[in-house]
Amino acid sequence: MKLDTAKVQVLYTPSSGDAEEVPSILSLSACAKNPNGGWYYDNPDSPSKITVCPCTCARLQAGRVDVRLGCKPRLGIR
Repeated sequence: MKLDTAKVQVLYTPSSGDAEEVPSILSLSACAKNPNGGWYYDNPDSPSKITVCPCTCARLQAGRVDVRLGCKPRLGIR
């Protein structure tokens, strides 16, 4: 089965609070343009891993991260 890269959700659940969807962005260079950060594929044409922006990574250290495959993204990070 081939992965639909447009249907991937990255969810962050802080140690106390509700889950938040982390937005997908195009690349590392887009991190600076997105104040809440996000995640991106290492290679958009043939992705092998998901990477998060440095500011997003700092937020994700106190909680849980889930990646859902086959789910169309719905929300942005709050």
